[in-house]
Amino acid sequence: MRLITFNRPEKRNAWSDELSVAYAAALADADRDPAVRVIVVAAAGSTFCVGGDMEDLKTFAAERTFARKNVRRSAPWETTRVRKPVVAAIQGACAGIGFAHALACDVRFAAMDARFTTTYARRGLPAESGVAWLLPRVIGMSAAVDLLLSARVIGAAEAMRLGLVAQVIEGDEVLSEALRYAHDLARSCSPKAMQTIKEQLWAGQETVSFELSAVSADQLAERFLTDSDDVMEGVSSFVEKRPPEFGSLPRPDPPAATKA
Repeated sequence: MRLITFNRPEKRNAWSDELSVAYAAALADADRDPAVRVIVVAAAGSTFCVGGDMEDLKTFAAERTFARKNVRRSAPWETTRVRKPVVAAIQGACAGIGFAHALACDVRFAAMDARFTTTYARRGLPAESGVAWLLPRVIGMSAAVDLLLSARVIGAAEAMRLGLVAQVIEGDEVLSEALRYAHDLARSCSPKAMQTIKEQLWAGQETVSFELSAVSADQLAERFLTDSDDVMEGVSSFVEKRPPEFGSLPRPDPPAATKA
């Protein structure tokens, strides 16, 4: 069993290029290691991941551009391609890109204090990283529409009712329970069988491919909206801790005249 820990507790594990690179490398290393049968993903401190790093958001609010380096970053769909089970132990806030990475894990355990939100609509953004493809497959279309359109915060109990998490753990035992579950899988289940079952499950979902079609479509949508006033307002209002003031949709173009 291999434990991978997001280790930016002073930033509430906000997602950065450095964290993304380290996570991608840790997943790849655990997948290659024949001694590892199950992977557990957790976070240092009291928060799983609050989403994107505030410094990136402040840069965008000031300069209307995201500060991105030319580095190898992890993508949530890559977690689904890891041959071994990936179990998430979630406490505190799980938001935005953190929500996407948790969603891509195979099994999720939540502490009683866990809180989940997609955040995108409240920042003027489309769903990112294939979440619009994956979330309906995990919790169903109706619930996914609600969570994506409203970007509301839900607690651990509602997350379990929706099927977003497998168990809600009392107190501060969420990591211990995730590790116990992982050890049971590693001790009792065939690695080849678990790999094959993961492949079967994902193959059955992919009439439209997660990492190719869905994520590519999300990237196109994100490029379309990144320069919009709504993204600027969504990010600026969050940084400035005030309610957003989004504009209205423009009137649609009139239908083209038809010939008699």
